[in-house]
Amino acid sequence: MKGAGADFPHKCFQRGPTRFTAIAEYMPFLDTYSDIDRRVIFARRDTGSVGIKAEISGSLTSKELDQMTEAIFDLGKRSFISLAVFVGTLTVASVGYGQNAIVFQAAGPNPGSIQSTVDQFRGAIGGINNGNTPGPIAAGRREINWDGGGSTATSLGVTPFDVFLNTRGNRSATPGTGFVQAPPSGLATLFGNPTYSTIFQAFSPSRLFSAIGSNITETTFFEPGSGDTKPALTRAFGVVFTDVDLPDGSGPGGKRGNRHASTLVEYFGADGELLFSSFVAASPGDAGLSFLGIVLPDARIARVRITAGGAIPGADDSDDVVMMDDFIYGEPKAIQTN
Repeated sequence: MKGAGADFPHKCFQRGPTRFTAIAEYMPFLDTYSDIDRRVIFARRDTGSVGIKAEISGSLTSKELDQMTEAIFDLGKRSFISLAVFVGTLTVASVGYGQNAIVFQAAGPNPGSIQSTVDQFRGAIGGINNGNTPGPIAAGRREINWDGGGSTATSLGVTPFDVFLNTRGNRSATPGTGFVQAPPSGLATLFGNPTYSTIFQAFSPSRLFSAIGSNITETTFFEPGSGDTKPALTRAFGVVFTDVDLPDGSGPGGKRGNRHASTLVEYFGADGELLFSSFVAASPGDAGLSFLGIVLPDARIARVRITAGGAIPGADDSDDVVMMDDFIYGEPKAIQTN
């Protein structure tokens, strides 16, 4: 256990053929650091905010992942119940796939508490924000903040949501009926739930993004300027969430069964293979913000599936409802066909 101000060591854990490497970077005012086998846990007492950067190589089997999350759940419950705690369960899916993923996660009560992690993620992608410039572009990133130049209006959209398809190479779809861009007050009106005015906040003022009739969003990539004629891959994708309340789940397990998870992000390759998945850090109280993003060495991500919260937004939701904010992703590169 290291105190505030300590230099964090590089840890490499080896068990049989599976290799897991975690690199922890110092976070200002970080009070607690612990690494136990394949787990990394951070807590920050002063503002309730947390952060992590980790690098993973190798793979975990589903059994190992279940054992890992079981242990995290137990350790967090025993040791950090009174703290604003972030537990990062960092996984590489597809056994033997072997990519190196740099993972960025943070959670806290306000935009400032996750800003440095978001900025580090942007820096890891490299280059500039390419805005609406048509591709192909060799480097840089694209961002969608849902704010429409500062608009506070409630805007509805169909699925697939192609507003940013041609300009920024992004299409979002949902099993629900469509999408909404709105400030918290607009969400409260649309979904008939007055609490939404206070339990959500925007990271980049002033609108959030949500599926309607579902809590699932799938986002895919295309070369900007090509419409949907050139499917593309990206090397990085990150997303901001608001009001993630529930702790990480474990998936199927023999000890406690399949414990419920709130918010999950899954990254898929061009052939539909699962590259990486992670639950999203929770922030205590209402209107907290969370961020999850990964950067790969090269463009491999074709699709991202986001499960935002454990319930569909509405007047009578009874579980953890979560809204999305900024999407930040590496410049989409057209898939090369033979």
